[in-house]
Amino acid sequence: EGEEGENGRNGFAKRMMALQIAYTGTGYSGLQKNPDQITIEGELEKAIHAAGLIADCNFGSMQKLHWSRAARTDKGVHALGNCVALKMLVPPDVDMVAAVNEKLPKDITCLDIKRVTKSFNAKQLANGRMYLYLIPTFSFRPATVPEDSGPKKGGPGSASWRDGKQHFEHKWRPSAEKVEASKAYRCDEKELKTRLDEFLLKYKGTHKFHNFGSGKKPTDGDVRRYIVSFKSGAVRVCEGIEYIELLVEGQSFIIHQIRKMVGLAVLCLRYNLDAKDKCGTAFSDKKVHVPTAPSVGLLLDKVLYDVFNKRHEHIP
Repeated sequence: EGEEGENGRNGFAKRMMALQIAYTGTGYSGLQKNPDQITIEGELEKAIHAAGLIADCNFGSMQKLHWSRAARTDKGVHALGNCVALKMLVPPDVDMVAAVNEKLPKDITCLDIKRVTKSFNAKQLANGRMYLYLIPTFSFRPATVPEDSGPKKGGPGSASWRDGKQHFEHKWRPSAEKVEASKAYRCDEKELKTRLDEFLLKYKGTHKFHNFGSGKKPTDGDVRRYIVSFKSGAVRVCEGIEYIELLVEGQSFIIHQIRKMVGLAVLCLRYNLDAKDKCGTAFSDKKVHVPTAPSVGLLLDKVLYDVFNKRHEHIP
């Protein structure tokens, strides 16, 4: 059951297919299918089945479908070009992209479907991933650290320990005047991009990112990651707020890594902290807290299959 070329529902051949998908992650508990959770993969599998491209006997079993995904985006994270692969029924003369999109929610779109080799694995054969983080420029507006900063017992910002971790209660809200001032803020583009690029360059190369993950230790085998590039992009105004793009390419990332990389950049640039010292400490074996930027600004731009494509470029 489920082998390449074997017939499925209505005698249609089954083939390993790769789907390029885009989605808005708001309202979903991440990409990966989980019981009792609304996920991107859960909705995608239901849509493919409803379109008649997954047999009833295989529906609900990722193992039978040989399902793989290129990037397991977290809760609230968006994507312009993620990739999943699975064995699908391939009816003749059917526009599979249109058939799947007809069954998908409006915030998930199938961009393309291509036949791939029967051993294709969307995660293992990807040689890189490119993410974009869109952040308001007022996040980098210079500020000073208040003398009375930090959690206060029993009041707003108070901290408590649960499950071995320190949790903060965020009750503070900015005034209407501060909100309007932030919306009106416009940066010195050249200065901001220069400072940002100088800081982001420190991430380039191979480092131990245990302090940029969740529940990671410096001795864990998966915390050493290679960053190909990290740089600033275009500055643009959207709905009256000025944003700047942050573009990062790496082989792969651990959970929360990019959001914490952005969070540390904001901390150091906003409060004019020693970037070399902060990054050096974060990459060391010492356990330190690194702030996490919101998921709403993070977008998976594309997954790279340069090596796979070059190896199979002779195949039409």
